[in-house]
Amino acid sequence: MSISGLGATSAVSAASTLMASGPPSGWETTATPESEWIGEVIREKLLERTRDELPFAHAVLIESVREGEGKDITVVTASIVVEREGQKGIIVGKGGTMIRDIGKAAREELEQELGRRFFLELTVRVKVDWRNDERFLSQLRGAPEIQEP
Repeated sequence: MSISGLGATSAVSAASTLMASGPPSGWETTATPESEWIGEVIREKLLERTRDELPFAHAVLIESVREGEGKDITVVTASIVVEREGQKGIIVGKGGTMIRDIGKAAREELEQELGRRFFLELTVRVKVDWRNDERFLSQLRGAPEIQEP
């Protein structure tokens, strides 16, 4: 699916609103309504803490949602994707404090809403100019990838 007809605002909106259906090649994803909601919770907690610095400069990809050992915990592996190393530094924070805070807040909301324990494995990845990459944006929207000959 091409987004070439979308304006910049629409493309950014499409990219920033949802995640999780088709990350870059090599990243395995679980795309379910629950995984999409989990991604939105993580994104909300990120925005609450970085709105001034990174209003739309990130996306959240849910790579996997699985039962942990003992089946009494749900393990979520997610990546926050940004365009520049400086943005990555803001999200990670000094000594990892920001990413820990984001993860803790998201975990607490997920546990409260779903009534089970969660473990969030959050990483921050840099993908230069991802907001202008049609292929990446279509993956964020969950569109099937178009193979070119």
